Amino acid sequence: MKVLIKLQRFAGGAPRSLLQYARALSDKGINIIAAGEAVPSDAIAENYKKNEIAIYYLNRFNNRKVLHNILLLFQLYKLIMKEKPDSIITTDGLDATFCSMLGKYFNMGVIIIRAGGPDPFSDTLLSTWNDNQLVVFSEENREYYIKHHYNPNKIRLISNRIEVSRDKNYENFYRLLENNEQTLSLLVISRLDKSKMNSILTMYKIIENLANEINNIQLIVAGSGDCSEFLSNEANKINQKFNGELIKLVGHVDNIQELILKSHLVFGKGRSVIEPIMMNRIGIVVGEDNEFSLCTGKSFENLYSYNFSGRNIIHRSGVDEIQQIIMDLRDGNYDYNNLINVADLVCLNYESIYLTDKLLPLIEQKSIEKRCYKLIKLRITGKIVALNIKLVFDYIRRRL
Repeated sequence: MKVLIKLQRFAGGAPRSLLQYARALSDKGINIIAAGEAVPSDAIAENYKKNEIAIYYLNRFNNRKVLHNILLLFQLYKLIMKEKPDSIITTDGLDATFCSMLGKYFNMGVIIIRAGGPDPFSDTLLSTWNDNQLVVFSEENREYYIKHHYNPNKIRLISNRIEVSRDKNYENFYRLLENNEQTLSLLVISRLDKSKMNSILTMYKIIENLANEINNIQLIVAGSGDCSEFLSNEANKINQKFNGELIKLVGHVDNIQELILKSHLVFGKGRSVIEPIMMNRIGIVVGEDNEFSLCTGKSFENLYSYNFSGRNIIHRSGVDEIQQIIMDLRDGNYDYNNLINVADLVCLNYESIYLTDKLLPLIEQKSIEKRCYKLIKLRITGKIVALNIKLVFDYIRRRL
């Protein structure tokens, strides 16, 4: 059996998650190939190659480029004719649409994996997904697609997708904070764009307040984006005030787990905070409107329902609570049972070792049917033109 993983590009959280899918399926003897757009940093693509997964570079679909999409779809068609996969796994909405078109003509199974909140194009694209298997990461996602009339029997909630090495010496690591034996490291993992700027600036204020009371403390910001220069300038102002590197921006980090292991508290959302918690680190979800939520046994269900996205936070953690945690760590008063109990809970729901038994039943083994190239070309061209007209109108409507 062979499965094609169609990525938007070899960058970001989705390809990393799908690599766990690939490993889980490979362990069951399934041959995996992957296709997606190349990026300047080839680290993720190299990880696929290290796992003996064949790589193909294809540009990504664009909802405003009709001719581009037609040409790209025929490149994907040729790849399918060459490799003859039994099923396709994809995450992007446009990829799901075009893979569903080809899946229908080639009698292939298509598994669509959707993370995050509502997709602005979902209403237009959903009808083109041909009732394929849909995997979501949270109850919020599942309810969203049911509300938009997707067949509930075709929706599966499977959040297991992350592989980590848990730090067994976590308590000794934290104990070094006592008596100022180690710098207390706060880590923010986030895109540095306009939508995230306010929450990052709030973190700047928190570290400023803490620096007035705690020596040997540092905030590290990992990520890149349009606001990188502005946030760097703001950090420099604070650093000059304290005559040191209180805030350090490190840009995009390929091996984020190495940085997580050096950190004591990690702030973020989604995978950016799930992964540290699984590694026995204190994780704090950064929500909308600068809200924070410490992941505990009490807050887990709410955070899990929304895939740790920070939406609809119920159990809020104020700046004072976060500061108190840091003081407890410094003074040796933190209850480490809280840390390990939460890590166990998150691992059970997110660790990839539990993925195979949930995913394998969704893979359909269907023999590829070689059909008339010209006939498929004509039919799909018409469908793409009609679909792109809808997408362009959707784009214009949202811009008005």
